[in-house]
Amino acid sequence: IAQCVREGHRIISLDVEAEMALKENPLLPETRSMLVFPLVSRGQTNGAITLQSTRRFAFTQEDVATLELMVNQLANVLESTTLYERSQSSLAETRMLYRIAQQITDARDAESVLKAAVDGLSQRAEPDWITAGLLEPQDNPIDLRIAVSWSRDSTTPPIKSFPLKQIRRLYEILRTDDRFVTPDATQDPMVDTFLRGIYVELGFRATAAFQLHVRGAQYGTIMIHRRKAREFTTAELNFYENVARQAFVALENISLMDTTREQAERRDILNQVLQTASSSLDLSVILRDVGEVIAKRLDMPTMMWVWDKIAVNAVSIHDAGGKLLIGERDAPRLSANDMLQVYNVIETGEPAHFTFSGGESNLFEGVHINFGKLLEEGFAVPLKARDTVYGVMVLGRQQGHEPITPMETEFLLTAAANVSVSLETASLYHEAQETAEKLKEVDLLKNQFMANMSHELRTPLNSIIGFSRVMIKGIDGPLTEMQETDLTAIYESGRHLLELINDILDISKINSGKMEIIYEPVDLRALIQSVMSTAMGFIKGKSIELRTDVPEDMPMIVADGRRIRQVLTNLLGNAGKFTEQGFIEVGTTFDDHQVILTVQDTGIGIPADRIHAVFEQFEQVDSSSTRKYGGTGLGVPLSREFVRLHGGDMWIQDSIVGQGTTFAFSIPIHGPGSSPEEPEIPENKDTVFSRVILAVDDDESVITLLRRYLEKEGYRVFGLTSGERVVAEAKRLKPYAITLDVIMPGKDGWTVIQELQSDPETRQIPIIICSVIGETDKALSMGVANYILKPISEQALLEVLSRIEQPEAGGYVLVVDDNPDDRKLLHRILENAGYRVQSAEGGAAAIKKITEKPPYLVILDLMMPDVDGFVVLETLKGNKATRNIPVVVVTAKELSLMDQERLNQRVQALLQKGLFDQQQLLEDVSTALERLNYKPRPKA
Repeated sequence: IAQCVREGHRIISLDVEAEMALKENPLLPETRSMLVFPLVSRGQTNGAITLQSTRRFAFTQEDVATLELMVNQLANVLESTTLYERSQSSLAETRMLYRIAQQITDARDAESVLKAAVDGLSQRAEPDWITAGLLEPQDNPIDLRIAVSWSRDSTTPPIKSFPLKQIRRLYEILRTDDRFVTPDATQDPMVDTFLRGIYVELGFRATAAFQLHVRGAQYGTIMIHRRKAREFTTAELNFYENVARQAFVALENISLMDTTREQAERRDILNQVLQTASSSLDLSVILRDVGEVIAKRLDMPTMMWVWDKIAVNAVSIHDAGGKLLIGERDAPRLSANDMLQVYNVIETGEPAHFTFSGGESNLFEGVHINFGKLLEEGFAVPLKARDTVYGVMVLGRQQGHEPITPMETEFLLTAAANVSVSLETASLYHEAQETAEKLKEVDLLKNQFMANMSHELRTPLNSIIGFSRVMIKGIDGPLTEMQETDLTAIYESGRHLLELINDILDISKINSGKMEIIYEPVDLRALIQSVMSTAMGFIKGKSIELRTDVPEDMPMIVADGRRIRQVLTNLLGNAGKFTEQGFIEVGTTFDDHQVILTVQDTGIGIPADRIHAVFEQFEQVDSSSTRKYGGTGLGVPLSREFVRLHGGDMWIQDSIVGQGTTFAFSIPIHGPGSSPEEPEIPENKDTVFSRVILAVDDDESVITLLRRYLEKEGYRVFGLTSGERVVAEAKRLKPYAITLDVIMPGKDGWTVIQELQSDPETRQIPIIICSVIGETDKALSMGVANYILKPISEQALLEVLSRIEQPEAGGYVLVVDDNPDDRKLLHRILENAGYRVQSAEGGAAAIKKITEKPPYLVILDLMMPDVDGFVVLETLKGNKATRNIPVVVVTAKELSLMDQERLNQRVQALLQKGLFDQQQLLEDVSTALERLNYKPRPKA
């Protein structure tokens, strides 16, 4: 039989005794004939069948053929049966793996994954004991903790964790090979002595261990044990490895999900910290509120310390729930001996870990703080900006809490960097406020001095002028020619000095806000004729022609006639002084809104580099010691102030050296704040609308609400519930303004804004965002006119539309730069382009101007002494009344990444000095002003 199986051929013996190769079978001693057939299937022998007889020559040829056919059929049946059994076994194993994989996938944490894996493996027949362990701590493991275990006879592990130093050999094998398999762990020299002793104690022999990795690092292990020593089959090992791989994938996914969730939570906390830090300009309030937020969100105590360059003070100490334990008023000032850890962080400017050796008792001497549990560890971060330390933020770890993680330290460093910027802003703001207050006080003292001195000088001057006039007229008796000449000189000098004092008094009143303007109807034609008569005295003895160009239909204006007369008289006096021959002409033009008056002469002209001096007090075009023309330098600046008090402005329209100068000023026809009548909306589909509003919101009730608010005020509201047709309808309706929600299905509001702004036909239409989300900075940076948070109030909506409808009269662009040459260049570029421009020579002056009279736009330098551009920007954006004013930064400063982040979405454009041309500046200014519906003043 063995020969048949080995060779795969049949053996036929009809006479066993005659064949020496066949041995007698002691079990069948009577055998005389024998047939042996191999069971062959697909070339492989799987067994044999033998037939024996007690008779010699018992089998015929036919018997052999028949039996061979039957044997072949039997071999095929056996193969089919074997294959079926194998397929069923494989199917059962696959189903088992699927169920285990499903249970592992459904697990929501690491221990649940390991339990599902162990439960699945326990369904196999061969394991006697299964354990799954986790390395702890993950960043620097020292133990393998048994998280889940199972045994067929309910054996419990003798210990809950294995110290890695006791199983170092197994740990190293798994790190390099991912699995360790031995038929007898009690005899294998690769098994650590510590483990071998445990296996002997529990009676386990065969062992298979599989490593679990997460993000390429060892995470834990699954071990399968048998009580009998034997080799594991390939099928068994493949099954175990498959389950281990499923567990590894699930652990990897859970780790990624946990990390993503933690990162999202950290971002959310950081956003809350930033929002809290930027909500105040009080250093103590910032530190206290930020400390409360971090303590609540991280569930860990926080301590916020402020450094005043002398001692450190606790602003706030919060427990893990965010409860304030110690406030600024309760905490004593601490020296370096009281809180050495904090002082070390201040001195080095670097973060530090430290331990609280005595719990909370060593924080303050004589002050008890009950945290509930003792403090064991702290992480301190300096609150530092531009090499200035404002304080220290400490995160504490209490007894029983997990150690402070790298993610928590990284979060605290990021939070500290952002809070430091807010602290710097608050500090600079207070410095700017103090500087502004001091400047205001100095300015007030100056004005009081000028007013008092002017009054004291005016009293005796009245007598000098009056009595000299009496004597000139001969009332006190006849005078000699010499006496009359001398008295006339005294009289004229007195009059000149009185005019100077009056100008100083007027400037003092204007600066102190006490100048009264009396508005009444003024006939401008008659006033000009009257002033021209007075002007004859300015050109006495000169070949100068006085001319006027005043339309017959010049309308009446509402103004202070005396001050307008004074303005014209000053300009004509200047023209007469600087003109020797030619002409002086007063001209006027007007529209529905304003009158523009010009005074043109053919005098000496003003050099381009001295134009700025014309409007500055006590400045003169020719300031040299040998100047030919006299004057105080107050007439033109004072005249411009009178014009601005009327809601207008004054500028130099044209000036060429040797050919003459043209001054121009505007006066609103109906007084300050008046605006032109609205242009009539053109006909559209046989209907004429007054002021059309295109309302875009996916909520129809919002559109209905806007109709109720606006139609009674004379507006006509057209509604769209999606952003798809906004541009097309805007072109068709040409609306006065568009109200727009940014959160809509399909095409959202931000996309609609980009489409409207990129189309020449719609980019000028003001856009008002009405939304539940507060992204004002983003919206304004995209050029919208205003932003209203839902729920929409009727008053807020009407006020926004009113500001579009009636822009502030006398609006101007403010240029802020400490360099006079740069300031002059920007001033000239903008003024020549038709903008009304004012200048500020530094940050403090800019804050003062912006506070007193907000401009339409600010052109801002960043590098300025004392109060720099960043402080001006923070002050501007921190004030509700000025935060929407566009800002264009023009600077020579090389911006760091932190500088760029501070400017991000807060300015409309950023230009480098020396690298931009005039057209680029004007385009950026024009773009920034488009959303305000601002237009340069017309030229005469």
